[in-house]
Amino acid sequence: MATTGELQPAEVASQGEAALLQAAPASLIPPFSCANANADLDETGKDIIDISDPIFISSYLFLGASEEPPVFLSRVVKTGQGQAESQFPGDDGSYAAGLPRQFIEQDFTVVDAVTGLMWMKRPIDENLDELYNSEDNMTFPDAINHIEQINAGAGFDGFHDWRLPTIQELLTLCAFNNKIPASFPEFLFPFIPDYRYWTSTVKVNPDPTLPGDWSFMINFLPGHTGIDNQLTERWVRAVRNHHARPHEPGAPSPPAPFRYGNANGDDALDITDAVYILDYLFLGGPKPCVIDPLIIPIEQVPGTPERFHDNDDGTVTDRVSGLMWEKAPTTTTFPSQQAAVNRCNDLILAEHEDWRLPNNFELHSLIDFTVPGPFRVNPIFTLSNQDVFYTSSKDIITSVHWAISIMDVGSNHFTGVLHNNNWGNSAKFAWAVRGGL
Repeated sequence: MATTGELQPAEVASQGEAALLQAAPASLIPPFSCANANADLDETGKDIIDISDPIFISSYLFLGASEEPPVFLSRVVKTGQGQAESQFPGDDGSYAAGLPRQFIEQDFTVVDAVTGLMWMKRPIDENLDELYNSEDNMTFPDAINHIEQINAGAGFDGFHDWRLPTIQELLTLCAFNNKIPASFPEFLFPFIPDYRYWTSTVKVNPDPTLPGDWSFMINFLPGHTGIDNQLTERWVRAVRNHHARPHEPGAPSPPAPFRYGNANGDDALDITDAVYILDYLFLGGPKPCVIDPLIIPIEQVPGTPERFHDNDDGTVTDRVSGLMWEKAPTTTTFPSQQAAVNRCNDLILAEHEDWRLPNNFELHSLIDFTVPGPFRVNPIFTLSNQDVFYTSSKDIITSVHWAISIMDVGSNHFTGVLHNNNWGNSAKFAWAVRGGL
């Protein structure tokens, strides 16, 4: 007889995430119009574009108004690590880079206000016995079929467009300041037989020693990713796209970071934005840009400039995430995470001195499974022999560093794998980033 799995919220390992949420400035839940400088909403929750926005911009620019338009910093979410998890200057905890997490908890679902995704609060109870045990684990094909049956039948919580999440989507449920499981208290996890969950991301298998079909999964015990044969039984938690655009987009969205009110989508908030809004409101002028929810995997919105821009100075700007990367990461390996952190912090490139080692989410945002190998990142970057890179994050259970593979090498390296011990203490590479703070 199967043992009943007690549903447990994610254990809060520190007060860091709660403090981040309390300190988070008031901001709009995407999608919203770039023209909404004062971030106001109507009674339905839709953001408002009206005469108050150009007045707000003009007051900020010319009249010394004490209230400033909010700043949209980055398209990468925080890992959850803060000072309580920091081991040395320059690591993930010391910077706590990225967007604060904001969740809207409901009876059966949780909405992520940053990504615009709605999640099932609990994993799927396949046999509907409310026990949440190993009998609810499914193979990958069964998971796909079961979700299709939910959509074709009564649905779940009134919706019929549920699906299996991609690896990048499910990874956003990892909170690397929490343990057992490494997730958020809004989500409930049964621990039988483990915390491994299927994703929809299929592993393109170049290794003949791994027969069969393989897909990515995430183990929420520490928060690492890996691959499993699709006939293995794992937990399933479905997701759906929640937010619809309240406005039709016009001008291309500005690259992050930018201030609310940047209606014409250029790189600055100035009087032209106030004029642009007035022209739109009263003279039938062009529509302002729209800020969509964080697209997972991070990608450019159709009709906008290319996601990556070569700055011709050894750096590449990610116009969507708001991060700047070194174009050609060093081919030198480093014996430890701290050595990699020091290398990035000491880097002076393109007259910038604020380089750092990226955290788990930042480095994983570069992974693009549509790019042919050997390196699964945009070809604008120059890579030669680099396979596994340190991140600045740590596993709070073992205090071991995290690392990510960006290429397929034999049976031990798989693109997109985030792991805390898969490659042991071997030397790894470092890829510097700046911005997002």
